[in-house]
Amino acid sequence: MKAATTASVEKEAQLVVYEAGYHIIPTIAETEIDGVVSRIRAVVEKVGGAFIAEGAPQKVTLSYAIAQWNNGRWTKFDQVYFGWLKFEVATDVIGKIEEILKADREILRHIVFKTVREDTRANVRQFVL
Repeated sequence: MKAATTASVEKEAQLVVYEAGYHIIPTIAETEIDGVVSRIRAVVEKVGGAFIAEGAPQKVTLSYAIAQWNNGRWTKFDQVYFGWLKFEVATDVIGKIEEILKADREILRHIVFKTVREDTRANVRQFVL
């Protein structure tokens, strides 16, 4: 009985909170953005991840253009849809998530990093003078 308890504690210890930020190419129709986000969420769910928070993709202008090789030529993008997901998942499957995000041609760039469960965004107060 003690071995089962130890195994469950070890499994819990392997769960880590990650955040994934992603840039979706701007040539995707706005009506199709939810489909791309659903694919990202499906990848996390498939490997047993649990969602904590999410930032819906919004169109932003990049500081510099990013080129992507597609159909035998380079295409430069200076605008993207940026979104993020915060989730908890076992450490041994995070590489699989990264691999799938990298292979998705509709995701221009992504980053996955360890973070904390708590909301760490700064609260900005507006003062009226």
